[in-house]
Amino acid sequence: MRKMIDIKNQRFGKLKAIEPSVKVATNKSKKWICECDCGTVKEIRSSDLRLGKIVSCGCERDRKIKERSYKHGMSNTKIYDVWQSMKGRCYRETCKDYPNYGGRGIKIDKNWLGDFMVFYNWAISEGYKEGLTIDRINPNGNYEPGNCKWLPNEKQALNRRNTITHMYEGKELNTRELSEELNINYNTLRNYLGKGRTIEEILENI
Repeated sequence: MRKMIDIKNQRFGKLKAIEPSVKVATNKSKKWICECDCGTVKEIRSSDLRLGKIVSCGCERDRKIKERSYKHGMSNTKIYDVWQSMKGRCYRETCKDYPNYGGRGIKIDKNWLGDFMVFYNWAISEGYKEGLTIDRINPNGNYEPGNCKWLPNEKQALNRRNTITHMYEGKELNTRELSEELNINYNTLRNYLGKGRTIEEILENI
């Protein structure tokens, strides 16, 4: 077993390593309990600290983002709220929606994450206007150009992750999409599915 590198009491940016954690990161790198200058205590991989990948609990990143938002003067706009909400779902563990996003490994394009104006410029080029919400084309994919589009709120509600989906010929379809794909009345199809019939059994009886 590889010997643990002792970094106790060493500083890494705003972080001070206090003691080893009992938890082990997915790549077997040891985690350390660290205290940030802002007072936040957080568990961070030893390798991320030693390589300079993480230098604060996140407060430094938030500070820089606030500085940028002040410069662009858009911190009170709807599109800025969309950006902040997207980040919360993916990276803030206290967010109620985190389990369905960040908890499943959903991430945000690094350019969007690091600079609101990059996200804003993409949004405008893709037809953003107030009243639209951001939606991922592949619900298991990341928030990134090529996998996102703007939809009215009511349409996105049909695409939420808890909508029942079915696999057909390699495609993941909700019930309405499946009815269109099979050319079967929506209510008829839903009735069959509700009785536990498979797609193959339904096709045999139609």
